[in-house]
Amino acid sequence: MADDYLSALYRMAYSALRELVGSASLDRTTEVGAGLGLSTLSGQDWIKSDVAGAAPLSLLNYAEALPYKDASLEAIVLKDTWHHIPDIEGFLAEAHRVLRPGGIIAVFDPYWSLLGRFVYRFL
Repeated sequence: MADDYLSALYRMAYSALRELVGSASLDRTTEVGAGLGLSTLSGQDWIKSDVAGAAPLSLLNYAEALPYKDASLEAIVLKDTWHHIPDIEGFLAEAHRVLRPGGIIAVFDPYWSLLGRFVYRFL
């Protein structure tokens, strides 16, 4: 039951992220914290980056030091990543640097607590 809920939750999250990113071109959109690259399985082909080399990533870097030119991105996507960034202010400053005027940051980061795990079993 919880697996069905989580699958539905992530389908909804990817749909919402696609909608938020909207018409931003794929080569001007990066996913920070791509992890295992699961967004590719949902049909997303954003530029993927992470600090660990565990997946077929486009880039290996830190969120606070993105390897892009100033004002070169239209969108930054973070899925289950926000809570792993040790320097949020540093990331936001870096995002401001690399995003074009009007660019967006799309974040999906549910809170998985012990209580949450108990509750999700019944959903």
